[in-house]
Amino acid sequence: MPPPPSRFSSLCLSCTLLALFTTKGAAATREARVISDEIVTTTTPAHNGSSPMWSVGAPMLVRENGNVWASISVHDPEAVPYCNTHWELWRRPSEGRWSRVRAGHAASEREPCPLVLLDPETLVLSIHPKILDRGREASGETRWHCQPALAAFDLKRPDSAARLWRPAMDPPARFTQHSYRSVGVDSSIGSLLMMVIDHEDTFHTAWRDSAGGWHTVYPPVFPIRACYPNVGFRNGAGHILAIGDIKEPNEVWRAAKHSVLGQDWDYVFRRLFYTWMPDVASGRFGGPLEIDTVEGTAGWMFNLDLAIDAQGRVHLLWVRRTFDHGFLGERFFPGRSNVESVMHAVVDRGRVIAQEQIARREVPLQPPGDRHFTSGRLHELPDGRLVAVLISPTPGDEFGLFLQELDLSAKASALPVHLPLVRPPPHGFFFTNASRGGSAPSQDLDLLAAEPHGDAIALRYIHVYIP
Repeated sequence: MPPPPSRFSSLCLSCTLLALFTTKGAAATREARVISDEIVTTTTPAHNGSSPMWSVGAPMLVRENGNVWASISVHDPEAVPYCNTHWELWRRPSEGRWSRVRAGHAASEREPCPLVLLDPETLVLSIHPKILDRGREASGETRWHCQPALAAFDLKRPDSAARLWRPAMDPPARFTQHSYRSVGVDSSIGSLLMMVIDHEDTFHTAWRDSAGGWHTVYPPVFPIRACYPNVGFRNGAGHILAIGDIKEPNEVWRAAKHSVLGQDWDYVFRRLFYTWMPDVASGRFGGPLEIDTVEGTAGWMFNLDLAIDAQGRVHLLWVRRTFDHGFLGERFFPGRSNVESVMHAVVDRGRVIAQEQIARREVPLQPPGDRHFTSGRLHELPDGRLVAVLISPTPGDEFGLFLQELDLSAKASALPVHLPLVRPPPHGFFFTNASRGGSAPSQDLDLLAAEPHGDAIALRYIHVYIP
């Protein structure tokens, strides 16, 4: 059952985010300012089921000693899907422009490659290159066997050859181009936790200790297939937030969607799961918690972020909608509004101790293909404050960037503050310099997003300072 409306939601029974988000918030977020807003590079659509923002659960942007590093997936137009992209490692010094430092082999990857800062001297890229052709599908895509690995770069000599780590998976598994991989790092001790899914949709997990030794971890188990995991790892404890990702189980709703949309692809995201292990040395995650569900209303949900505070409590951020498509509400739930909410919960030692709704808007039931949604991340400040960074659509398809200081007890978070930009932020998912990716808590907020421009995709960087 969803939580009762917060003081935030009570203000906006029929209002939009735009009206609500211009309300005064915490002083620090009111005084935040944009330092730069620029294009890093461009690429083209890969048409392989992935995109530069596809690995939404994993870190892709790191701040290190004044430098900002980004992992960018670049399409190789000459190659056929699935593995028709390569990774590129870009750097922006504190005083300077973006430049490409390294690049992977052409047409070696399907998905973007997660990026973390293992320690002050080591940048690590999670790669998943193709190794063996598995044949072609009827649609023409080439299927591949792939090999998960990590490429470690020496920050003192980023142009030198990377060290390759290929952790053994137990039990042994076959990996394909669909990896859904993620990684979390505790940079204070140089240790990380990585995940990659196999051809049978089982997540294999490996732990690298602070001495450089590798250990297998028993795969986390969810009630249904769950993907796009956010991984947090600190003080030997591992945390995973993942969204259910399965084919539409309701035959009536599936037929209704096909009649309107005319598409055969029909995966749904309706159940949100969290699991943890208090001691990674035990090698085993506990049973999963179902954090939220919109299963009963043909709804839609997605995990946005996970952060661990100084007390070891885990903060979860996600977005939920009453209906996946408005026309499902009109047909099967007449008279009911399609409400989108951004939720914040606090988990302590495997138990949800508080939950609040921090944003709410009513979504029009039409047009049928409208999939604009509020996206967000959690950003940690050096003094322990936690800020939700939200990109939200408003009427007229204009988009806004908002900062919201959260109450660490999830009871009375400040109201969001609109951050003016020269032009609207792009749609959908984005990446930030997350602490779970090894970036230190910082007053500097780095944001990487993608925006389409005809047949091109621009990778856009925004630097915000939060006092």
